[in-house]
Amino acid sequence: MSEEQNGIIGSTTTPGNLDWMAQGQVPFAGAQAPGQPMMQAPKKKKKFRIGTLICILLPLLVIGGSLFYFLVIVHTPKFEIEGFEFTTKTKVKDLLENGIVLCNSAGEINSTNKTIYPKTILTTYYNLGVKTSDKLANKSGFVVQIANFTGNSKPMEECMIYCVWFYPDKKSPNVKIRIDGQDWSKMARDENLKDMVMESGMPFEEADVAALAAGKTDKITAHNPSYVFQIYKSKDSEELTLCINRNVKVNSSTTTKK
Repeated sequence: MSEEQNGIIGSTTTPGNLDWMAQGQVPFAGAQAPGQPMMQAPKKKKKFRIGTLICILLPLLVIGGSLFYFLVIVHTPKFEIEGFEFTTKTKVKDLLENGIVLCNSAGEINSTNKTIYPKTILTTYYNLGVKTSDKLANKSGFVVQIANFTGNSKPMEECMIYCVWFYPDKKSPNVKIRIDGQDWSKMARDENLKDMVMESGMPFEEADVAALAAGKTDKITAHNPSYVFQIYKSKDSEELTLCINRNVKVNSSTTTKK
């Protein structure tokens, strides 16, 4: 049974025939004399069965436990650009309405006038920027891939984020960002890295973060049922990159409908 499907099958009963007197049948011994009001046998109290209680409570416990696990235990990363908070489930149109645009590495704003096929990730990488004019934006350091997770083609603005990278060296100096409530703009191999990562709530092992901070490894990985988390050294520098992608199976495609 899936987390979103539950059913209870009910039953009905049909009353028996109580018309025996009208059919000339003789009352059993001890019944009241003719002309006296009919006496009804005392009703038996229905016993509440423990099995019934279990059948009622078990689905509720399963649903409640699943919600608690995903809402409380499973970490959902939150990102922030200039005070606007979003997640991977934020639609592109909501970003645009709050002044956050999709742009290229030069800060030139890209069009979102596209339609994405069902269950498809665009292989194009977009910088998230703070709009400064009709054509330009200041880069935030966040780079994303957009995906359509539904079974129908969707306008790009109705689609969501599949993967988020954060590159501290790609951020414009005057753009303020936060990840899980903390300023990650100075993410580096130093004594502050371990505290910042562990306080974020991301499911990294403390020993792994310490090894990365000390230069003993160049990449660490963690995951939960909803996300995969990575922090690794950039290829051409000592800068660290954070990568978070949704743990969802979709197709990759460069093809979209105009």
